[in-house]
Amino acid sequence: MIIDYGISFRFPGTLLDGTLAEWKAMIDTKVLGLSVCTREAVRSMKAKGINDGHIINIGSIFGQYVPKGRPSSHMNATSQIAMKALTEGTRNELCQVGKNFRVTELSPGKGLWFFNFLWKCKNQMDSKKI
Repeated sequence: MIIDYGISFRFPGTLLDGTLAEWKAMIDTKVLGLSVCTREAVRSMKAKGINDGHIINIGSIFGQYVPKGRPSSHMNATSQIAMKALTEGTRNELCQVGKNFRVTELSPGKGLWFFNFLWKCKNQMDSKKI
């Protein structure tokens, strides 16, 4: 099972001026969504007699550090770090119940990524303001 998820806002707020609705949507998608998908994947594999499944969570480099100079990405980094904790916790839980499941986290860096494109467009629009 490969779990790749994402949510972004055109002009996300910072931790000081962001909205609860934006934060809730991000946490619901990236933390609760990952939790539900993982639970259902394990249940499905167990029901089919699969005892050696592999769950791959695709996150972001922001799960490794909180970026400086981009205050509107702090909540994103928070959710990515939570994904890292969920990945490790799932791995530990499955080992304790004796399942031979593998749980992997991939954290791609900058590249041809849709949200990087959005950031570039936003920055170009901001620089043209008078």
